[in-house]
Amino acid sequence: MTKINLGGDELIKDLVSGVNKTANIVGKTLGPKGKNIILKQAGGKPIITKDGVTIAKFLSFENEYENVACEIIKEASAKTAEEAGDGTTTSTVLTKAIVNKAQKFIDVGVSSNDLFTGMNHALKDISDYMRDNSKKVQSLDDVKHIAKISSNGDELVSDLIKTAVEKVGFDGVINIEESKSVDTTLDVVEGFTFPAGYAAGAFVTDDRRKVVSYEDGLVFITDHKLDKVEEMLPVLELAARENKPLVIVAEEIEGQLLAALIMNTMRGSMKIVAIKAPFYGEQRRDFLDDLAIVTGGKFLSRESGIAFSDFKLEHFGRFNKIESKKLTSTIISDSTNYELLEARLEDLRLRIKEEENMQECQRMQQRINRLASGVAILKVGGATEIEMIERRHRVEDALEAVLSATKSGFHMGGGMAFVTAHRGVKKRRIDGDEGLGYNLVFDAILEPIQQIATNAGLKPDVVVEKCLKLKKDKGYNMASGEVVNMYDEGIIDPVLVTISALKNAISVSFAILTTGHAVLEVA
Repeated sequence: MTKINLGGDELIKDLVSGVNKTANIVGKTLGPKGKNIILKQAGGKPIITKDGVTIAKFLSFENEYENVACEIIKEASAKTAEEAGDGTTTSTVLTKAIVNKAQKFIDVGVSSNDLFTGMNHALKDISDYMRDNSKKVQSLDDVKHIAKISSNGDELVSDLIKTAVEKVGFDGVINIEESKSVDTTLDVVEGFTFPAGYAAGAFVTDDRRKVVSYEDGLVFITDHKLDKVEEMLPVLELAARENKPLVIVAEEIEGQLLAALIMNTMRGSMKIVAIKAPFYGEQRRDFLDDLAIVTGGKFLSRESGIAFSDFKLEHFGRFNKIESKKLTSTIISDSTNYELLEARLEDLRLRIKEEENMQECQRMQQRINRLASGVAILKVGGATEIEMIERRHRVEDALEAVLSATKSGFHMGGGMAFVTAHRGVKKRRIDGDEGLGYNLVFDAILEPIQQIATNAGLKPDVVVEKCLKLKKDKGYNMASGEVVNMYDEGIIDPVLVTISALKNAISVSFAILTTGHAVLEVA
């Protein structure tokens, strides 16, 4: 290993070049007429995709400093995807516009710190405007429109997601699996979802979605605080002998034990995920008891009197599948003790009728919802593995976009939300270098619609000029080349996606353009 270093104008030149190269490739996918990108690892099968974060993760350049810029954009894309589920391509295109415009000012002596202070003022004004002018998801047609845009116009995917939401509700859980046939289908099964996720990122099995996913495994449920390997050894040895994934749900999982679980996961010697049980006190114990019923296991409580050394194989709960995200987890199990489940549901319903405390009633109703809820499973198929992977990416993007829109509302898509903000925000009067940064962002947010127009074979300047003159709710349909009512046509985007894309683009631009020196270790 050797170390190389570079600073000053030469470094910035290479970093900006890396940003441009990354955005030029990723940007080709934006919009209804965006192009697919083929990705292929040495010895692997090619993947055809329009997913921005997947493409960005695959990219690398010969110039090490250009490569660093690409890596920084990858992190921003991943953050946008984590926050909003979509918008990674838009974020990359915005980064290129902001970096190039800001660099021109910095080259002539404008203060970079003042410039970015002004940018953040613009971000706040644009974000506030978008939130104030957003629409709430109120119908299944809204769900379909959002899913269709985010899945690049896939009618089948958008119909299935609409049906899934209809069956499990706006707050329901929708999981994605690979189908064993060429068809993409929808199933609804019983599932148990709760507000707690994995205890450490090292447990993640799907880096793209930041999810832990296992099938056919065991569940250990306790309200003990777990921090020592020695006391858990009998339980771990039982699971290891079964050679099945293990889910540990406990009051606390920390210290020596957590470190050991992470190490075993990274080595591949055991498939494990540790989850800290949600809630507190009695509410937590009720949750763990409910989880034991759903998985057909034993809740090893402090009051049970069962020692860890006496724990037996039949005490484990069992699951068909678990998906654990950063803040939520869903368990699907066919080992549910239905006799106990029905008795628990009936007991909770009776207690609600008798309970006068409204807060306690709400807690019991949440337990009923968790115990009686269903999980929609989208099984993604394709004639070839390449087709299946590409469609799965579209399904994942569409589903995350629907979830984002449910939280934050939606507005016009196709780059028109930025155009509307450009002409609709009541702009502040800011003097000096901060004012330059403020106005720079309003110029940069026109870049996405210009890129969409370019990909559609249209003249971007002409399209932007026309769009800036359009009245409320009107926009440019790049697929047909016509001016339409964007809401009637279903060309809409989640507000959270748009705001996250701009926020992360500004953050990355600041990181790149305020770098004075780079020291890299290379092979």
